[in-house]
Amino acid sequence: MQSVTERNFHLLMGGVFVASIVAEQALAALLPTWNPPRLGFVSIVVGLVWVGRYAAWRAELDAERRRVLEDRIERLEARQRELERELRARHRDPLRGGGMLE
Repeated sequence: MQSVTERNFHLLMGGVFVASIVAEQALAALLPTWNPPRLGFVSIVVGLVWVGRYAAWRAELDAERRRVLEDRIERLEARQRELERELRARHRDPLRGGGMLE
């Protein structure tokens, strides 16, 4: 699935929203039996899709951000454990590990 940037998504959905309003007005003029509700059904559906897609996009973004942060924390903790091991090794063997001889 090809991803759409946030700005392009809003421009697309704004265009669809305006088109749905125009289509509802045109249908009322072209079809005598067309009786739209006071609040346009198509407009409501488009608006709900717009809000739902935006919420899904934000959820994906938050999930990706969380994955990145968890990975960074994991790497930092591993590096901290490694440095602590090196420090303990230096304290155990002061002649080999960087005492006053370095």
